[in-house]
Amino acid sequence: MVGLCYWANTPFTLDLYIYGQKLQTGVLPIASCKTVFQAASVPIIQLQSVNRHGIELLPESCNQIINENYHPIADSELGVLLVPRGR
Repeated sequence: MVGLCYWANTPFTLDLYIYGQKLQTGVLPIASCKTVFQAASVPIIQLQSVNRHGIELLPESCNQIINENYHPIADSELGVLLVPRGR
């Protein structure tokens, strides 16, 4: 199970911080990144490469899968906004 995040008046979305923690601690296998992101099942991602403590949020192999399947549409100090390729 991946972490879900709810913002007022919006549907539940994947919480990459909690998901990243589960990947790093072994609660979820790294292979789950392929399942989640290869199919572009997440319609929009706001991704930061590191958290406020300088720790990588997702393993590099997971970031590679995201980069293969998503492209940036905006960038800010809060992170890059990505959508599935072909959209």
